[in-house]
Amino acid sequence: MRRVLAAALAAIVLAAPSAVAAAPIAIPLGPGVVPDPPEVSAAAWILYDATHDVVLASESEDEVRAMASTTKMMTALLAIEHGGLDDEVRISENAAGIGEAEVDLEAGETLTVRQLVTALMIRSANDASIAVAEHVAGSEAAFVEMMNERARALGLEETQFANPHGLDAPGHHSSARDLLTLARVAMQEPLFAELARTRRAVLPPDSTGVVRVVAATNRLLDDYEGLIGVKTGFTGAAGLCLVSAATRDGRTLYAVVLGSEAHFADTAALLDHGFDDFRIYSAVAAGAEFGVRRTGSETVPAVAEEEVTVMGDANLELTLEPEIRDGAPAIVARLGGEEIGVTAVDAGPGGGLPGLLDALRWIFARP
Repeated sequence: MRRVLAAALAAIVLAAPSAVAAAPIAIPLGPGVVPDPPEVSAAAWILYDATHDVVLASESEDEVRAMASTTKMMTALLAIEHGGLDDEVRISENAAGIGEAEVDLEAGETLTVRQLVTALMIRSANDASIAVAEHVAGSEAAFVEMMNERARALGLEETQFANPHGLDAPGHHSSARDLLTLARVAMQEPLFAELARTRRAVLPPDSTGVVRVVAATNRLLDDYEGLIGVKTGFTGAAGLCLVSAATRDGRTLYAVVLGSEAHFADTAALLDHGFDDFRIYSAVAAGAEFGVRRTGSETVPAVAEEEVTVMGDANLELTLEPEIRDGAPAIVARLGGEEIGVTAVDAGPGGGLPGLLDALRWIFARP
């Protein structure tokens, strides 16, 4: 099992069998240990490493803001979760008349739920969102109730839905952190993940026989290496919004930008920051022996049960050194010379510095 620690509160325990961990000492991360994020135009944003489950950087991530068409992540998720993707949906006057971004659905025509979800994810079609909502819940209002129930179940504390498409409305809002959580859940659904990275699709022809081809609103699908989704958005109140995920070299990062003036550029800069500026330092290898515990004439190896890795500035060097702190032996971790972790060490019955690592615990905390 691998765990990664960065500028977030976390604790790792390594121990020989039946060892008791020493009490940790909390040392805050100092300046320079975590690289500075780029300057972006977004009013609120968050950058998250999904592979190692750590927020790399953020700004106003819990601020309540309009979310525009990132709303449709929840609409698509509920449609997929409630099944019936091959059900046929007769388009209502309400759906056909919603306006703004749409695929020109016509009242009375019939499409499947799958086709409608395709339209709302790729083209960000408002008319398809209303049609899905009416089919899944019986009415738009009932579907909005489902959306809010699901938000509460996911622990989205700053999120409230007033519609299934994201047009500006009172009481329709979210936060960068909440949208990150929603995206991570939705991306676990294979169909959602497939549509989130799809560049174009063909829908049934309209009443005149013209085939409808929908193209992705997310330009980064073509422009950013490794991008795998997920959803764009724009309204007057929300500004430019984008929830993105990208995978490179075995790492998956998410970036959410809200209230941006240049959402594609902001997102690319944040993802580059995560991929290029953070290095994963292998501090301790699983199975590595740090010494022995002496019991009478016998010795028992002190072995790391897990690999411990530390994430920090790619330009810094990690060191682990034994020291005496407050008259007791300890192991001190430094990144770029900055002290980032200290563990007291339990000598066990035998004592002696070579056999002190029966237990190792680090705590990393925000400055």
